[in-house]
Amino acid sequence: MDHKYNITEVLKERNTLTTVYSKTKPIVLHVICYYITMPPTSKYPYLQFILENTYDDFSANQFTLPTITFYEITNLFEDIIMSNITPMLLQFGIDKQHIKYNGILWQNKQAYIMIDIAQINMPHTYLTTEQRYWNVLSSEIINNRSICGIPINHEITELFTQVPQIGVLYNYKDKPYIIPDAVYSGNEFNTAGLDATIGPNKYSIGNNLPTYNFHQTIHTALKDGAWIQCGGIHTIDSNHNSITDNMRSKLLPNNQYGKYIKGGITRYALFCDEFHVHSESNESIADNIMGPYTGVNVLFIYKPNNTNTIEPDIMVFNYDNIIPLSCHLIHSDKLCEKYDFDHTYDGPIIY
Repeated sequence: MDHKYNITEVLKERNTLTTVYSKTKPIVLHVICYYITMPPTSKYPYLQFILENTYDDFSANQFTLPTITFYEITNLFEDIIMSNITPMLLQFGIDKQHIKYNGILWQNKQAYIMIDIAQINMPHTYLTTEQRYWNVLSSEIINNRSICGIPINHEITELFTQVPQIGVLYNYKDKPYIIPDAVYSGNEFNTAGLDATIGPNKYSIGNNLPTYNFHQTIHTALKDGAWIQCGGIHTIDSNHNSITDNMRSKLLPNNQYGKYIKGGITRYALFCDEFHVHSESNESIADNIMGPYTGVNVLFIYKPNNTNTIEPDIMVFNYDNIIPLSCHLIHSDKLCEKYDFDHTYDGPIIY
């Protein structure tokens, strides 16, 4: 499947830096590392970017663009870029041969180094808040403005909004490809890890209609990722309380509401190409999917009895529409005894 990345057409040479920064020392430049995932690995070609997870004792977590400091712009400019970028990308198993300096993007009198790390397949990674670099979707930067509940610096969102070509791929008829959205599922941590590696399990609704179920944010995915059933709205019986991991014979719940000792979250990219918004019961979904909704790949479902009236449940019928991105361990000590949608958490809810 052919694609164009139009932002490369407006990039400038490094000599533009010499003119602007001739009297500025040192020179700190932002780096935009991007890579393109292509079919058959994904249904459509799409972009991801590398952001830096910054944190210290005096500030909260947030994602920013990596930077490189120069003391002089010389013929060694590209070599300095490579020496700085290579250690960053080793976290993802990317070596030097996949790195290509593409040019300078100027916006609002700021210079951004554009680095193509080639059409490679990123691994489905276990990520923690202590890891410095994360792979990020365009939609997380522009729409969500956060990753797993951790905010993205507003200057990055402004850049991608002011220069939308950064986050979009086009076909050779200049029509944009669909940008995948970030969605989440929750499960016991070991199962969440399997979901990130081999994909999620299907569930049945109504007349045994198989679907993949997701949440729009990590906070609503907690209901599945931190408790055995229903977010702990009911206490569990003695049978549930003794549930163990068959592989490791470890007890899973640690309280009367079935809160997991180790709960997990899996993050995915979701292509919403053929979708419908539904506001009826599960039974009517099962009936309609064989009728007026035939051919729909994604359903956004607002249930009349859903206590969460802001975010829909998401059902996906076509496995090709989802791509696992990362897996995360839930910080159980920060959670309430049972799920509370309105609860405000202090800092990230994942390790």
